[in-house]
Order: sequence, then C-alpha cells, then structure tokens
Amino acid sequence: MSDQYPTPGTADPPPMATRVETADAIHVDGGTDSTQSMGQLLGHTMEEISTLFRQEVELAKAELRVEMGKARDEVGKAQAEARKAGKAAGKLGAAGVLGHLALLLITFAAAWALAEVIPAGFAFLVVAIIVGAIAFVLYSAGRKQLRKVSFDNIDFSRIDPKPDQAIEELKETKQWAKQQ
Repeated sequence: MSDQYPTPGTADPPPMATRVETADAIHVDGGTDSTQSMGQLLGHTMEEISTLFRQEVELAKAELRVEMGKARDEVGKAQAEARKAGKAAGKLGAAGVLGHLALLLITFAAAWALAEVIPAGFAFLVVAIIVGAIAFVLYSAGRKQLRKVSFDNIDFSRIDPKPDQAIEELKETKQWAKQQ
C-alpha cells in the first residue's frame, strides 16, 4: 500500500498535504515547494504523454516486426513445399503426355514392324504393354516425389497479428490516466 493511506488500526496517520494554487506557482503545504507555473507543469505533462505514446507506438511496431518475421518464415516453408509439389506435378504431367504420345506414335510404328513377324493383333498388344510400362515408371517416380511433399511443419497458428504487449501497455496507461 501507499504511504499516504495507512492500514486500518495503525497509530497516527501522516499529515495530509494541502494545496494552495496561485496564478504564478504552486505551493504544497506539508510537501515540497514547486516554483513551476501551471503552464510549465501542463507542458511537462504533455511532453511526457507524447513520449509515452511514441514509446507505445514503437513497441507496437516492434511486436508487428517480430510477427511479420514469423509469417515470412512460414510463407518461405510453404513456398519450398509448393516448389516440390510443382516439380512432382510436372513429372506426372510429363508422364501423361509421354504416355499419350507413346500410345499414338510408337505403338503404330512398333506394332506394324512387329506385325511382320507375328500376327498384327499380338504385335499391337506387345507394343502397348511396353509403352504402358514406361508410362508406369514415370508415374511411380512422380507419385513417390509427391508423397515427400508435406505441409505439416508449417504452423501459421503461431503468428499473432495483434501487438498484444502494446495493447496491454495502452490499457494500463489509460487506467493510470483515469486515476490522475
């Protein structure tokens, strides 16, 4: 508790100060003398309030910089995983295109060439199986790479966009100002 307000049951309370205000200076009986005018005191108080608000704004800026740094880290992780996914998707797309082209071009050429040795139907079947195997190998490689992509290590929930400490400081300042 403050020295001005004694706890109940204690002996003599300290003498209360009385204020005597004049236009030029303030004198506090029972306290210390002040030769500052009201204008000087008001100016000093406004200067302190201005400094306090500047400090609060700087605190809020610092908190937001920290949170932005966290956000940049998480976005960087997400971008790295997206690049992995893009590469895997490219391989899967290439497998699809090559598989399609293989079925159209190589199948006909190989099947007609093989048709000279065995019946045409079997020739086309053998060529289709070979081309399908190549497409399957490309598909498997792309799928394997895609399974390595993980967004589990990215945690955007740890980013707090509010400058909580600055807000709390401003609430305390408001309470203090109300008491003055």
